Amino acid sequence: MENSKSKIVFLSGCGGGYDIFGCLPYYFKMKSNGNHDVTLINYSFTTRALLSEYSQQLTTLLFRIDPTTNLSWLTDEIYFPEQRLANALQIPIYAIICDYDETRIQLIVKAYQYLIQGRIIDELILIDCGSDVLLTGNEQQLGKHIDFI
Repeated sequence: MENSKSKIVFLSGCGGGYDIFGCLPYYFKMKSNGNHDVTLINYSFTTRALLSEYSQQLTTLLFRIDPTTNLSWLTDEIYFPEQRLANALQIPIYAIICDYDETRIQLIVKAYQYLIQGRIIDELILIDCGSDVLLTGNEQQLGKHIDFI
C-alpha cells in the first residue's frame, strides 16, 4: 500500500536568474501526482530594492513574493522573474538574494532554515539550467530577459 502522506519538496533554481523556470517540469509533475507539498525557491539576481518594495523580507537574504494584480510597475524592462512566475502560477515564490557583496553561506543556510521551520523535507532538488553557456566572457553586464526574446 502506498503512503498517502504528502511529500515535502523544495525545488530551487540555484544558478541565479531564471533557473527557477527549470524547476517547472518537476513542479507540474509533482503537483499532478497530488501528493507533494512543493515550495519553489530561487537564488536570485533581482535587486534588493525591488524585492524590498514588492515582497516580504523573511530573513537577511530571503524574500517571499506573492502574486499581485497591480502590475503597472512590472514592465518588460524590469528584471523580476520571481514576480512573473508568482503571477503566472498564483502561488508564492521565495527568493534568496545572490549578491556577491552580501551573500554568505551562513545567510543562505538561515534562509533555508526559515523555510524548513521544523518540517521534515523529503527532497531538495537544486536546478541550474546552464544558460550561462550563452555567455562569451566579454559581457559588460548580465542581459535582461527581454534581450533574448
